[in-house]
Amino acid sequence: MDQQQDLTFQLHLDGRDVTCTILFTFYSDQTQTHYMLYTPDDPATANGQLQISAARYDPQKLSALYPLRDDTDRQIVQSFIDYVCSKDADQLAKEVEPTEPRDPV
Repeated sequence: MDQQQDLTFQLHLDGRDVTCTILFTFYSDQTQTHYMLYTPDDPATANGQLQISAARYDPQKLSALYPLRDDTDRQIVQSFIDYVCSKDADQLAKEVEPTEPRDPV
């Protein structure tokens, strides 16, 4: 049986340290940028209601997240979210390789 391991990191939010879970990472050829979708909520107990945040990141410097720059970034992230929401877990597992998620944008 395969066991999924959540990737987490610490983020300082609202004056306290919060453990965030990485939901997805993807790369956009359009902006030549890596993006991360993450949540400060615990996916195991969120009952389908997650607060999702997005950031740019450099895979060579994982200790830093960068804000989205502009409407283009926001559109790319929204397009990715729409894509993921249109698929079920089995479809995503078949389409996305675990180590290098593809960008549908």
